[in-house]
This record gives sequence, C-alpha cells and structure tokens, in this order.
Amino acid sequence: NHQGLPGPPVRSIIFEDDKKDLMSQYAVKIVDALKKTSKEIHNISLDGLVAILCPNIEFLDKLRPSLETSLDCLSGCGERYRLVSAETSNSLLNLQDDGSNCATAEKFNWIVFDTIENFSGLESFIVVCAGMD
Repeated sequence: NHQGLPGPPVRSIIFEDDKKDLMSQYAVKIVDALKKTSKEIHNISLDGLVAILCPNIEFLDKLRPSLETSLDCLSGCGERYRLVSAETSNSLLNLQDDGSNCATAEKFNWIVFDTIENFSGLESFIVVCAGMD
C-alpha cells in the first residue's frame, strides 16, 4: 500500500441513499466488501478475522437485522456466520486458546459486530466501519 505496510490499502465505499432502506444498503455493501476482501486474500475463511464497527448502539441495532440477512449470502460451502460483540469474541478466543469448549466455538464462524467504543482495534485483521460519515 502507499504507506509501505503489508496488506491491502484502506478502501472507502461511498454510496447514494436510495431513500428506501438505508440499513439494507449498508448490509449489502458490507457483505460485498467482505467477499472482495476474502478473494483478495486467497479465499480464506473470515472466521474470527473481521470486525464490523458502528458509531453507536442505535445504529448497530438498526443495522443488525439487515446484516444478518445479508450474511446468509456470504455463507457458502456450509459456513454459517454469527455476529458477536467484542467482549464475546475475546471470550471465544480465550476458550479456543485453552482448549475448553472448542465445540461451541466451532458451530459458527464469528464476526465481531459492535460499536467503535467497545473495540480496541487489535483483535481483528479486517475492520469495516459502517455509518461513520
């Protein structure tokens, strides 16, 4: 990238509100970005690598239903995704590291979905910010 750091550059996705369902538009754009990023990094599983961050809890609550529906389109090859909070993702990492309860953590591929306030930034390889305009 332009800063000499490994990895793809930061990418902005700007779209015009069609005045119908803004949250559905956000959800589709987010899933499209995740598909593209997954392909760019050789189609790896996104399990535990992604965080989708929102400006506040109100935005997050409005986006959740549309995003959960759109994630079904991402769930190819039998993979299913679950949105989890930053706190939950950290506890899942701890469960997997110490070997306990791994079966529970493996049923779904998880994506962090939380507010920017609840996220420290070191937990995810791929971060999508929604509604930060």
